[in-house]
Amino acid sequence: MAQKTKAKIKKKTKKKNNKKLSKRAKRIRRIIFYIFIIAILIGAIILFLMSDIFNISKITIENNNKVTETEIVQASGIQVNENRFKKSKRKIIKDIKEQLPYVESVEITKKLNGEVIISITEREPTYMIRHEDKYAYINNQGYILEISNIALELPILTGYSSKNIIAGSRLDVEDLEKLDTVIEIIESAKTRNIANLITEIDITNENNFILSMPSQKKTIEFGDGSNINVKILTIIEVMSKTEGQEGTIFISNRVYFREKVQ
Repeated sequence: MAQKTKAKIKKKTKKKNNKKLSKRAKRIRRIIFYIFIIAILIGAIILFLMSDIFNISKITIENNNKVTETEIVQASGIQVNENRFKKSKRKIIKDIKEQLPYVESVEITKKLNGEVIISITEREPTYMIRHEDKYAYINNQGYILEISNIALELPILTGYSSKNIIAGSRLDVEDLEKLDTVIEIIESAKTRNIANLITEIDITNENNFILSMPSQKKTIEFGDGSNINVKILTIIEVMSKTEGQEGTIFISNRVYFREKVQ
């Protein structure tokens, strides 16, 4: 009797296990089926998006001044009649910014009619540094925008320590810190209408920036970046008192003018 009971229990357990296995197998088959369907749908969508319907019909460049349309299109790596989903917006932006130092930011708009609009914001050169027998144009963030034989009407920074002077690179940390002070000096000078008189700034010593004003026959030993507004007013005052005299204005520790000995 006990053996029959055991056999019945064993049989019931086996049935339950078989049912569980059957349900699990059905569930797995259902999951595989859904995955298969989703894969087909994804593939169909990809094929649809990569079809000629989504080809680029026109490339429009906006807000460029220094950089030409041709340079921007070439840097973007896209072209008319190419599928607009072939290259992501992020990749287009990255390529343009890496290849064109003058480009600060890029916005990409892909329109339903196939037009791709590339709108850029350009960096503006604000200073120059002499490099070998040429001039490197830099902006307020210390980016080197271009190296040219032509000198622009911009203040020249001398005494820099940066070594990697190539278009697209940036001044080193030490020079960037000094550049911040230079910018403050020039901005303060602009408010007093004397910024255009400063043609050269020696940044060798962060405790004594030296400004050149050849039209006034003056060199200014400016000291460090403290009390900039007061120092600019002092320069104006001393210049008015020494008009026509060639020499150096010292304002780093105490204020005085030393006339150049002929």
